[in-house]
Amino acid sequence: QNIRYFNRASAAWTSANDYFENVPNVSTLRFLQIMKLGFDFYAKHHGDVNFIQSELLQEKTTNVDVETMKALEEYARFSDWAYESTSTIRENLKQKGFVLVTHDSSVETEKPSYYLAYSPTKKVVLVSVKGTKSLDDMATNCLHTPEPFVDGSFAHSGFSSAARYVVRRSVPILEDLFVPLGYKVKITGHSLGAGTATLASMLLNREHKIDNHCYAIAPPPTLEKETADKVGSFVTAVVNDADIIPRWNFGLVSAAVDLVADWNQY
Repeated sequence: QNIRYFNRASAAWTSANDYFENVPNVSTLRFLQIMKLGFDFYAKHHGDVNFIQSELLQEKTTNVDVETMKALEEYARFSDWAYESTSTIRENLKQKGFVLVTHDSSVETEKPSYYLAYSPTKKVVLVSVKGTKSLDDMATNCLHTPEPFVDGSFAHSGFSSAARYVVRRSVPILEDLFVPLGYKVKITGHSLGAGTATLASMLLNREHKIDNHCYAIAPPPTLEKETADKVGSFVTAVVNDADIIPRWNFGLVSAAVDLVADWNQY
């Protein structure tokens, strides 16, 4: 059933042909090949307990404290609300004691939708970045060339540009209002939003000297491993079971596409 579903889904991407031909740095054929390999991978491994356990054994896993789990549950909701309309976001936030300041619902390539809110009782200011929902978002995902980022690191170029966009629009109100009042800065997002939020958190921390914490829900591969290991003090990421997106390394899949292409020549 999984294989049938993802074969149908991968076939549906052909409708994006005209769109991606007009997006810089994105080869339509290459994009479709990468998407199909990703779907095939997910269909093959989803629910495979042995596969997941082997992944866990390769990483240093530790127990997560209760407070972190509570925070992840809360910020998963905040990240999910970024997909909603302004009125729904405002109402949901109100029930949690937050006030919506701004919601930028427009989306362009490397310019994701996000909202900013604050809680006067908790003294928390929140930035939540929406994940992939449009072709412009998909184009941001596919602009994946590694590029120099902060402190000599390298980052996903699409997420890097998206993070600078969100930070550029958020920093003035953070620096002029909330930080002087002692508010804690939190950033969250899901999928594309998680990758963007991670890099935005780094920019705030390194370039603007604003202490913050990021809760990244199902983040795609965003940084090289050495830097990713260093940001654990202010970035908390969560992955659900066999979710394909956090394992979907465009570099590896792209290399696989090249290998298949070379093989088909013989």
